Amino acid sequence: MRPAAAWLVSMLLVLPVTLPASAHPTSTPTSAAVDPAYPRHSSDGLPGTTVLPGNGRVVPVISNEFSQEIAPGLSYRRWDTTDARGRFRAHLLVGDLAEATLGVRYVGAGKVRHRAPVRRLLTRNNAIAGVNGDFFDIGELGAPLGLGVHRGTLRHGHLRPHAAFVVGRGGKPRIGSISVVTRIREFPELTITSVNSPVVDRHGIGLYTPLWGRTAGAKVIRGSANRREVVIRGGRVVANRKRLSNRMRIHGRVLIGKGRGARQLAALKVGTRVTVRARPAGKPQVVLSSNRILVSDGALTGLNDTELHPRTAVGVNGDTVMLLVVDGRSEYSRGLTMRELGQLLRDLGATDALNLDGGGSSTLVARTPAGRLRVRNDPSDGQQRRVPNGLGFVSRG
Repeated sequence: MRPAAAWLVSMLLVLPVTLPASAHPTSTPTSAAVDPAYPRHSSDGLPGTTVLPGNGRVVPVISNEFSQEIAPGLSYRRWDTTDARGRFRAHLLVGDLAEATLGVRYVGAGKVRHRAPVRRLLTRNNAIAGVNGDFFDIGELGAPLGLGVHRGTLRHGHLRPHAAFVVGRGGKPRIGSISVVTRIREFPELTITSVNSPVVDRHGIGLYTPLWGRTAGAKVIRGSANRREVVIRGGRVVANRKRLSNRMRIHGRVLIGKGRGARQLAALKVGTRVTVRARPAGKPQVVLSSNRILVSDGALTGLNDTELHPRTAVGVNGDTVMLLVVDGRSEYSRGLTMRELGQLLRDLGATDALNLDGGGSSTLVARTPAGRLRVRNDPSDGQQRRVPNGLGFVSRG
């Protein structure tokens, strides 16, 4: 284990100390800090408990500590913190990717539209610990709202920049901005604005691949009167229609236009050759995006400090990846504000951190000494929520 990573892991055994505001910058350092297309706190949209803004400088009292080594380079810790706002319980996975046998990956439920409890996502992807991931379309199609890449393959995303956790081809983790690159070779004037998304952008063109699952009809355009669907198989258009198919298996590619995008797709006549390309910029191996960056290069990003929720987040420092879940909506754990979440990750050593879906989605699962996967936190729904994706640690040790 590298010296920096060893120092971070050693922090699992000491108290997280909230530093004075002067110890760190608090500016908003990146344009990808907030994605307005997302909910603010959780996919379920439930209101949080409102608290008065605090300065966060009260020395906390730590209790109920527990720690466990899950695998070489990977540790789990649980603790309670009591401060001026009350008590919260935190659960933390710390993985050192400099350990050759340890990796981290996007974990999904199969098709983009499919959902499953976090424990099942991890089992399906041979992971030994992990958390829930991106915000998703909880009321309609169940699909993630952002960008996902699994083993270098783009699963879903948008043309707009995403705030994301990224692992590049060299295995180095980072948190920052990343986008999708799309192209229709024969018609460069047409722009694909999303890939396997639950909603086609206004005046946009959505691309749907076999990874999406069955088509979803008009649900992906949300009531727009001007719509069009183009079906591509074998590199040629085989159908171009105003009626959108529902529950059709996708064997090639499907383009769905909305507004101006629908009018543009009308030019693609049956028999026309169409070559569609879509990939994440920079050819990363793992991407999981979400709604906002919490910490960038050690700086908090101007975060809300008045609304308490259960929270999930990912932080990085060099080769070290931290997955954090804080319970909430319960008598024993109040949850955290967004600012408290960023502050906690920074105090734990994260130089960069990304908020993930909170509320009833917040779930952390880790392998027990007996080798079984067990939910370690207390999801606020009273059970594991079915979610579309997450982040999981894998080990060859």
